[in-house]
Amino acid sequence: MRGNCWIRSVAWLLAAITIGATCPRLAQAQDSAPPVDPPSPHVAAVAASAQRLVDSAVQAARLLRQDPRMAPLLDRAKAVLIVPHYKEGAVIIGAHGGVGVLLARRGSAWTDPVFYRMGGVSIGLQAGGTSGPVAMLLMSDKAVEKFRDSLSTWSLGGNTGLTVADFSDQKQHPAGSLDVIVWSAMKGLFGGIAFSATDVTPDTSADHAYYRSPVAPLQILVGSVTNPSAQPLRNALQTHVALN
Repeated sequence: MRGNCWIRSVAWLLAAITIGATCPRLAQAQDSAPPVDPPSPHVAAVAASAQRLVDSAVQAARLLRQDPRMAPLLDRAKAVLIVPHYKEGAVIIGAHGGVGVLLARRGSAWTDPVFYRMGGVSIGLQAGGTSGPVAMLLMSDKAVEKFRDSLSTWSLGGNTGLTVADFSDQKQHPAGSLDVIVWSAMKGLFGGIAFSATDVTPDTSADHAYYRSPVAPLQILVGSVTNPSAQPLRNALQTHVALN
């Protein structure tokens, strides 16, 4: 019995010595792990600009929700593109555009944003400069797929096969026939902005900076990556805001 106890004691002592020798090496290995490099000043600036855009889109989403005519359409939309500061030139032929974020519906919630640039030349009846938030409600899977899968600039008015209408004109189309419904709360004289001539460009640099990874729109829209700082925007689209 004494022999067995002596053997067990020696075994425990050797185990303790082995663990004691191993732990410092493990700690040293952890300490020597290469740190995560911070983003470059340029990437940090792009990410900060993207966050400001997301923050601005929160107010636009609330305005959209406050419009009693639009709330039911938003509840049916497959996705929504929000341009918080869309600008229109004050001439008969003028440049227009802005930067925006696209969020898609996933069940009862919304995804994180994908970034886009909007721009082009319109020929309309505007007699003064206009500016303000614009939203495009994507009502069909075809519209969502066009935004999601296009890797270069394309035009809403090109050979896309998308039916686009301003909200004021959407009653002229049969229910369910529209792919994109455009809503605006722009201030100024508004007369016939040609959204169908708007160019759409994926802003991949903003996507990569905002998510700290070279992600594609599809990865964002299926929830493979997230950014907690976009939660207020998701909430604004989800929440029914009481009218003042």
